[in-house]
Amino acid sequence: MSISDDSLPSFSSLSDAIKEDDIGSLKSILSTKPEILELAAQIWPEDPFVLAYNSKSLHVIKEIGTRKPEFARMKNQDGNTILHLACATGDDEMVRVLVRIDSKLCYVRNKLSMTPLHTAVRHGQGDVVRELISACPKSLGIRTSQLETAFHVAVKNNKCDAFKVLLEEAEKIGKENLLKKKDHQGDSVLHVAVSNKLVPIVKMLVVYYSRSRTGLLELVNSKNKKGHTALDLCNMSNSSVSADWIHPILIEHGATESNTLRKSASLISRSRSSSMWLTEKREVLLVILAIFIGVVFTVSSALPTYFPKDKINVSEPFQFEAVASGRLPLVFYFLVCLTVTLTISACFLTVLLYKLPLGYLLFLSAIAIFFLYILLANYIMPEFFIKLGSHDISSYRLMWILALSYIFAGTLLLLVGKYFLLGFNKFTEWLMRRLQDSNLLSTSAKVESHNQSGEIEMK
Repeated sequence: MSISDDSLPSFSSLSDAIKEDDIGSLKSILSTKPEILELAAQIWPEDPFVLAYNSKSLHVIKEIGTRKPEFARMKNQDGNTILHLACATGDDEMVRVLVRIDSKLCYVRNKLSMTPLHTAVRHGQGDVVRELISACPKSLGIRTSQLETAFHVAVKNNKCDAFKVLLEEAEKIGKENLLKKKDHQGDSVLHVAVSNKLVPIVKMLVVYYSRSRTGLLELVNSKNKKGHTALDLCNMSNSSVSADWIHPILIEHGATESNTLRKSASLISRSRSSSMWLTEKREVLLVILAIFIGVVFTVSSALPTYFPKDKINVSEPFQFEAVASGRLPLVFYFLVCLTVTLTISACFLTVLLYKLPLGYLLFLSAIAIFFLYILLANYIMPEFFIKLGSHDISSYRLMWILALSYIFAGTLLLLVGKYFLLGFNKFTEWLMRRLQDSNLLSTSAKVESHNQSGEIEMK
């Protein structure tokens, strides 16, 4: 477009109309010269839309934006639109006008990949944040090139008031899940808040998620890419009043260190692997237990042949010491061993059968087999008595007492051995940590003494 001399007064009138927010003069100029806005944008240091923004001419902004919406999308050297600039300064009235002109301005990014909402949050403009989310709710879900949400931007710039507004607006539109999003370093909003020692934001997060225990534990025990939880970052930070406030808040709401999480995860995986192993090998275990029970019944049925009752004649009671010395009839010891084997096998078999389809019927069958053995053992066992103090105990009753005692003692021994090994492992880990700490202290002492000797020599 060529610029004639007679258009120069029109440019002057246009400039005055824009600066004075004179909408009547602007419309009059545009009616006679519709192309004057494009011409002004070519020859003026700043285009008419920017001039209107700098002059706070809201009526002119609205008129130009309605006629030429492309002016509102123009960017400066930093990639910022007029809406970005208005968000940075907190001009909520200007923001309201601009988003009405073109709501898609809310999704435009600058060279830092920040939308107007990110810019408003970065500068702590809470009223503007509320206005933008109300006009463009989807803009809250946009993330920067560093995968930062608006919540990350608020926390990284220590804007607690803007964060509170974001939290309120997110709850209104159901976007609370954005609080769990992580940036390119794997840091959640809580990680950043703990690193920056922002006590109010940490409190807001844990109070908000305390409604759901599962969600709270997921939040406070989330790990970043370095494997650190929020409590790890709190412990690594230098001692300060803020860190001293944050630490008990995290502990109160179930936060743990990454080492503890790894241990619990290891225990869970072991439990799952053992459960999977039990599921996979259930058929094999059932066959083995069935064989044991079959062997017990076979041997029990053969005992009367080798140890007939009528050939075992005991007229006087045995002393209790005879049990340990082996002076009781041999069939008694056989039946004790068989009773221990059958009882343990029946218990395991009951557990495995009960989880199968119609397991309760199989469970009743196992109980019936056990009672059948009780009757069989009573038939096989020769009748004699063992003197214990002033009482006489029958051979059949003593058989069951010894069998159950052996089972109880064996179970107790296994549990004691298990916990002893666990305690020994923990003691070994503690001892290794103490040795490492002492090595670090000795190394640092040597370095310090070396530095001091170097300073003395220099002096």
